[in-house]
Amino acid sequence: MLKEFRNNKILLAYYGGSTAYGTKTSNSDIDVIVVLEDIKGSMHISNEELGIEYYVFGKEEYDRKMTFNNEVTPYLKVFNDDVLAEVDPIILDESFKSKYEEYRIRDFGSFIKNYIDSVIDYYQPFLLEDSLKKNMYHLYRIEDQVKNYQTNGKFQLSTDSGVTEKMMVFKDNYKTQSILYLNELREILKYLKEVKNNVTN
Repeated sequence: MLKEFRNNKILLAYYGGSTAYGTKTSNSDIDVIVVLEDIKGSMHISNEELGIEYYVFGKEEYDRKMTFNNEVTPYLKVFNDDVLAEVDPIILDESFKSKYEEYRIRDFGSFIKNYIDSVIDYYQPFLLEDSLKKNMYHLYRIEDQVKNYQTNGKFQLSTDSGVTEKMMVFKDNYKTQSILYLNELREILKYLKEVKNNVTN
């Protein structure tokens, strides 16, 4: 793993995706977020042989992503919370430790409007087309995280077993394109819009 970057200085590498969110199965790809010191921008590298998806960022671009810069795509910003997972980094360079901890302990709630905006911008077009995509299962945990934030003021990854079960069932059945799922997910987006409006006001 990470042999693709042996000629670069790796500041940070950690697991995202199903490993971070507790939905990993035997069929899951491995998602790895990599921050390199000596590149600009970002790129996606797929190692099909190993079943690994690398999401690679220069340190400036990673900071733009993590601070919800408007020029970063909604898709990348939706998954900014994977850094909160209780999974040790694969690699953490000494020079990047303080920055990594800063991302983990910051008041994520201060970005709640930007976060919800990203979620709506990314998922709403699919629902308008009556189209279910596998990664829409994240909407269940996002709803739970936002509800918990409203209740206790803390933003953390959802650990509710009922929510995790919902996510897993959806992953197994999204190809049915069930109207029940579509309506359920639309209700989640409706709720998130209401939260965003309340935060804005």
